[in-house]
Amino acid sequence: MEINRTTLSSRCRPWLLGLVVCTVACDSSDAAQQQAPIPQPLAGNSGGDPTNEQASGAQNPIVDGDTGVTTTDMGPATTSGGAATPGTPGNAGGAAAPGAAPGASGSAGGAAGPGTNPGGAGNAGGAGNPTPGSDTDPATDDGANADPDQGADTMADADPDPGTGTDMEPATMFEACVSGDTGPCGSFTHSSGTELEFGPHGAIMEVNVGQGYEAQVSPNDTASGCAAVAASFGEPGDSTSRVLDIGDLDLSLYTVYRPAARAEGETFPLVVWGNGTCAAPEGYGALLRYVASHGYVVVAPNSRYTGYRAPMVKAVDFMFAANDDPESPYHGLVNKDLVGGMGHSQGGGATVSFANDARVTSVILFNGGTSASKPFLAVSGDADIAGRISGFQRAVQNASVSPAAFLWYHMIPETGRVSGHLTLMTQPERVVEATVAWWDLTLKGEESAKAVFAGSDCQLCGRDAEFEFGVSGLQP
Repeated sequence: MEINRTTLSSRCRPWLLGLVVCTVACDSSDAAQQQAPIPQPLAGNSGGDPTNEQASGAQNPIVDGDTGVTTTDMGPATTSGGAATPGTPGNAGGAAAPGAAPGASGSAGGAAGPGTNPGGAGNAGGAGNPTPGSDTDPATDDGANADPDQGADTMADADPDPGTGTDMEPATMFEACVSGDTGPCGSFTHSSGTELEFGPHGAIMEVNVGQGYEAQVSPNDTASGCAAVAASFGEPGDSTSRVLDIGDLDLSLYTVYRPAARAEGETFPLVVWGNGTCAAPEGYGALLRYVASHGYVVVAPNSRYTGYRAPMVKAVDFMFAANDDPESPYHGLVNKDLVGGMGHSQGGGATVSFANDARVTSVILFNGGTSASKPFLAVSGDADIAGRISGFQRAVQNASVSPAAFLWYHMIPETGRVSGHLTLMTQPERVVEATVAWWDLTLKGEESAKAVFAGSDCQLCGRDAEFEFGVSGLQP
């Protein structure tokens, strides 16, 4: 299998910072992925190789996206720096830190950065994150005999009539939104001040939906545990406080981001989102609204411990049932043949396992896995906690599915200890276009989306200063 890449040099800098990490090396069998490995924060000093890469095996030829030169030389892997002890959380400004605990009322606000994936219970000196429960087989997790969510009374500011027509300019038809706004939105102003213009459908958010399909809330999801996770990132205090306040979010239910404008009879692919540890859906509100505005229904379990994938499976069960229910505001909204999954950090590990669900077509892994059993785009970067670039290169080169691709971001603002873990949250404008293009390609089958990933006009190629990119199994 050929891999087209702009460069496959192993540029990586030491940033271990007291964290032992591993990337998810995935077996194609369902049994091997029932519980995906998850990066873990550990207390005190740590050492060793920060990656668990796939076995290299026989390497396929690599075609350089710029020169066309064929080679099998991957280049030497760069090793991470020596072990370090986590320092006291600093006051660096900029990126948001994760963490959230069940609270009183109000919508989650601000840009959230999720915690690292959970580790052993009560680790002294570190985040001390408990380990989530083991994975549940989807066959036993489908909420049998439960009634789907019915009626707008189960939603926050729900609009049961999404409207008609798609030939409209969201910037003029809908208002600009900030975190916590239910919409309809034509654009989104991030806490950093960056404004994202949405796609032709605009977006609506509906909170605490899905009664009858409640997901089990992890007993590890506590205020003290999430506060420790947030502190471990060393991000600005105001961002951390904003994330820890999740208001009246019901952690057993779901948040839906859907198009605000819909032509009569129009249906949309379904994308299921998995949160990072101690992060809530609105921590990713800019990204999830942006995807919805381009013609997708995004359902996000409110759960902040998604590593065992059951909440993501339940989310599909809920949306499929609601789609078939004439009394539901989601009736006839979803194309049940087109389902994608994406998640961040612990949610990325959950997505690796979620990919084994027969209903899933393709996935995106943000900072939580290198490959999956379905077509995948794996995203990471400098100053992340999820391994090094050579693991992503090999995962794409040796992928048994197609297409397979990776993005490795450079130019990471140094605002905390592992700021590269939070790029999609602190700089969503850097990831939204590639995300939508992946769904347009793998779910909608749009030929025009290929130009983002391959061909003479490849939009992700030749941008080495911003990120490194590689793809296999995709012909222009």
